[in-house]
Amino acid sequence: MLRPNPIREERLSRPCRRTFILSLLVFSLLAVGAFAADDRSEGETIFLALGCRGCHRLGENGGSRGPALDGVGTRLAEARLRALLIRHDPQATMPSFSHLTEREREALLAYLRTL
Repeated sequence: MLRPNPIREERLSRPCRRTFILSLLVFSLLAVGAFAADDRSEGETIFLALGCRGCHRLGENGGSRGPALDGVGTRLAEARLRALLIRHDPQATMPSFSHLTEREREALLAYLRTL
């Protein structure tokens, strides 16, 4: 025979519910920020692994064969940045990065938007 649960459900007071909901919201925002930071660090790792600094300057460091990338995230539209990474211009000296996975490309774009 089933016995009734001795623990009675108690409702949270209105201030407790509000605090709980606000805590949940703050936690969600922090989690989204952490994912964005992870993408940026992964993108920076890809940027360095591909040797982009060999041709492009960032601040005082890097090569001069390609354009400086300072502020590239605000100078170029996202669609243009994406196209530069996917399509290869035979007249350009920049190699094609079509071999990157979608995730790697998105991480690299996230990093470039922060420059």
